[in-house]
Amino acid sequence: MYTLLRRLGYHVEVHPDVSGTPNHPDFLVCDGDQAFHLECMALLDSARDDVSSWIHECLNTVDNTDFLLSLDELHVGSRRPKKRAITRPVEEWLSGLNADVLLTMDTNSRRVPEHSFEFADSSVVLSAWPVRPTARGNCGRRVGSSSIQTPDRDETEAVRAALRKKGTRYGRRPDQPLVIALLGWSSWADDSTITDALFGSRGVSYMAHDPNSVRSYRFPNGYWKPTSPRSGKAVSAVLFADHSLKAYRPNADLPRLWINPWANRPLNPIRSLSYLSVSAVGALERVDSIDQDVPKVLDLPEYWCK
Repeated sequence: MYTLLRRLGYHVEVHPDVSGTPNHPDFLVCDGDQAFHLECMALLDSARDDVSSWIHECLNTVDNTDFLLSLDELHVGSRRPKKRAITRPVEEWLSGLNADVLLTMDTNSRRVPEHSFEFADSSVVLSAWPVRPTARGNCGRRVGSSSIQTPDRDETEAVRAALRKKGTRYGRRPDQPLVIALLGWSSWADDSTITDALFGSRGVSYMAHDPNSVRSYRFPNGYWKPTSPRSGKAVSAVLFADHSLKAYRPNADLPRLWINPWANRPLNPIRSLSYLSVSAVGALERVDSIDQDVPKVLDLPEYWCK
């Protein structure tokens, strides 16, 4: 976050003092238009979920763009394998396959290559799906599909718990807007998870035998509420990046911003970042930034993702 905000033209001070509290947020971010405190944290899972996310993450970095991987089976152990212990055997397997030959075969008779791997005390079964020559060489996730697993926890409630923990460290009316940056570690936490955590879980109401009665709504269980004086109003906004963003892969994506329309200290959008808030008519509205070229924003070389 420090590097990103500096690249966006902000001045960033590390561990600033805050009046009335001995606590120090991670950063004070300011420019000519506004200033805000930024607190950063990761949404960590249990040990088993951590191993599962780690295996997914490593498989997504496999150096072979001729194939997409399908993770057909995943039995997760308790020990976290080394990255090269995952990527090397998969890359060796893929290097012995010929995507062009597979693509020339009739789809009805084509047998997709499949292989089992042992990674420490975890095991996976992978299928290799050949990629058309015109689509090869693109950086991105190598896992195209994954076996369905049920998360051990409610990710939406985990986000709310994290925000409650951080949200009042600097008082209920801090001297600057407070922004909390969350890095998702689990593949189950995504943008819809953050929206549900902040504005309320989604629901549908209807009357039996009346298809025209279907209505969507949000439960009043969001961390932010317009009526309650104690419902997260000290937190002016939340920044979120999902599990694809890692220290060694900063070009994966830019974080997104959720703005609290009922905050004690309102925050303006952060330039170059997409944001979501409540519109004038009370509807959730997302505004996408036109400047979403991550290598350009971070001043990365063009070959970075190769």
